[in-house]
Amino acid sequence: MFLIALYIKPSGKCNFRLIETTILGVILRTTLFIDASLMTHPDLIQHLEAQVSQLRHQPYRSIELVDAINALAMAQVETCAHKPEVKQLLLESFELAQHIQYNEGQVRSLIGQSWQFVLQGEPERGMPSATQAIELAQTCADARLEAIARYATSLVQAEIGSMALSLENQLTALTLVQEIGDVSREADYRTAIGLHYLRSNQYAHASEHFTESIRVYRVIESKNLPIALNNLAMVHLYQGDYKTARGYIDDALLLGSAESRIRSILLHTLGEVYLRMGNDYAPQAQDYFQQALALQNNGDIDDQPTRADILLSWAKLLTNQGQYDGALKLLLDLADNAREHQRKPILAQTIGEIYRTYKQAGQYSEALLYCEQYYELRTELESASAERQVRTLYIMHETREARRAAEIMRLKTVVLERMVLERTRDLERTQMEMLQRLAMAVETRDAITGDHVVRVGDLAAKIATQYGMSDELVGRIQLAARLHDLGKIGIPDNILMKEGRLDADEYHLMKSHTVKGASILANSPMPLFQAAEEIALTHHERWDGQGYPHRLKGENIPITGRIVAVADAFDAMTSLRPYKSVISVAEAIAEIMRCSGTQFDPAVVQAFIRVITPELDMNALDYVVTHKSHLALPAEKPSEKAPVPALPTNTTAYYWSVPLRTVDEPSYTASVSAYYK
Repeated sequence: MFLIALYIKPSGKCNFRLIETTILGVILRTTLFIDASLMTHPDLIQHLEAQVSQLRHQPYRSIELVDAINALAMAQVETCAHKPEVKQLLLESFELAQHIQYNEGQVRSLIGQSWQFVLQGEPERGMPSATQAIELAQTCADARLEAIARYATSLVQAEIGSMALSLENQLTALTLVQEIGDVSREADYRTAIGLHYLRSNQYAHASEHFTESIRVYRVIESKNLPIALNNLAMVHLYQGDYKTARGYIDDALLLGSAESRIRSILLHTLGEVYLRMGNDYAPQAQDYFQQALALQNNGDIDDQPTRADILLSWAKLLTNQGQYDGALKLLLDLADNAREHQRKPILAQTIGEIYRTYKQAGQYSEALLYCEQYYELRTELESASAERQVRTLYIMHETREARRAAEIMRLKTVVLERMVLERTRDLERTQMEMLQRLAMAVETRDAITGDHVVRVGDLAAKIATQYGMSDELVGRIQLAARLHDLGKIGIPDNILMKEGRLDADEYHLMKSHTVKGASILANSPMPLFQAAEEIALTHHERWDGQGYPHRLKGENIPITGRIVAVADAFDAMTSLRPYKSVISVAEAIAEIMRCSGTQFDPAVVQAFIRVITPELDMNALDYVVTHKSHLALPAEKPSEKAPVPALPTNTTAYYWSVPLRTVDEPSYTASVSAYYK
């Protein structure tokens, strides 16, 4: 069997990208029937190619052929996930398994398809196949298959950064294998769950799962035992129990089953133990780091994350001893390598260590330079992670929509029209749910605005109704308008949450949220997403052509963008923001009316006024001026209309007292004076 090597790095972060000896080993173990433990990788591929070729000429052995094709595809994925033949093999196995109604073969093929995208660096594209594998396993009521599919999905979610969802799927998978008594997989899943708890500093839970997995691995003599001992050692290392941590590593090193890659990890952890024990143990720490690095440099190991961790630990040791030049040489070489191979997470961690080394050496100008680089990289990585999660939701939505279309075509030919309509309604509700999740992803980036996106969507829908749009378009605007600020997920927090005015560069970056949001939503065949893209791009354009990003003017601005511009401005003025205070509802109405014909479409402003002040007779209105606006608590009984302010002798005056509702108060009365010539 292939080896699981899920482990926690001494830095405290899980490494989910170790290919052959890591999570891929779990996937291979769940998709292969054969025992390939005695084969090298080239021998394995050659063996599987021969097996597939032989089975193709034996039609009565279709199930064995599906399994062999899946096994060959997964073995080749490890060599190069971008090989076109890998994709063809996985599609072939899925279609053949579907034709012969072999559910397990379909699930394995879907898992292979999802993992291929993970190894290509696009895990979000693997989520539809992974979730489809879960749905298929649930349909055939196979607990073992569902556990495998959920575990595979959890690994894809971990690569995306959705750690809470990943843990949820792993806990469910654990429950399923416990119910069927699969102790080997139970130990594997406990190992992964323990890592999640260790990441969040929940040491008691982590220790519980690691201890149980070690117990099982000892009984079944699993090759996963050394790395499981390493994980438990890390729990004690973080808690300062160095003696116990060292004992677990010593036990793991005594096991003859630990291959070179795993021994390198164990030696690194042991070096970390001595490093944390103080400078008196520095020689032992350096010796173990050298041994670990020697294993990385010799042989066919290509484990760049672990190699980087060893060098970072070694540099930290040299820094603690005051050997700053030696530490900086290691770190600068590592940074150059990470930059050359586009390994940004490693580069960010290395730049951070360079900054701390210069600072400790008292070279503050150099430290400041690298400090700025470090925070720029961190911001870039965080923005990329957030965008990847949003992109995952978008891809999931597009996939479900494609499946919806395919399902409708099938139903039209084999099922009554009534069933087609019922299925369509169910899937439309799913579509709305995905939109709502996208809106929530944006809202969490700017929590201080509360329900801003929901309020803007609701107000935009009311304005669209008053404008005379159809019910279908109104409903689409209500949902799509909630995504108007989607691009802000790519704006750094230090700008998005800044108190006070933005400088020119910051304002230029802030304005890019329109283009960023539109690019996320672009190229969708879905009317809802097309409307959302249009709104995201144009809701800051102005009627007079002075807006952004493209300085559109008048009716060249889509009507959806013109409507959301008014709704967004009104809600922004009456809501608390880091850079401004709240103004009254009446003052906000007055400002919207003042900007009619310059910032806003006059026809949209009239529709807005009909929504906000329903007693206003727009047919009698030629020109509206807010003569005086105020807010006053409503009386217990209806009061007489206030006296009309003095107006020019050649005008007719109208005066309304209109109940308005704000966010925090039940109701106020806004008095708006208007006249026409």
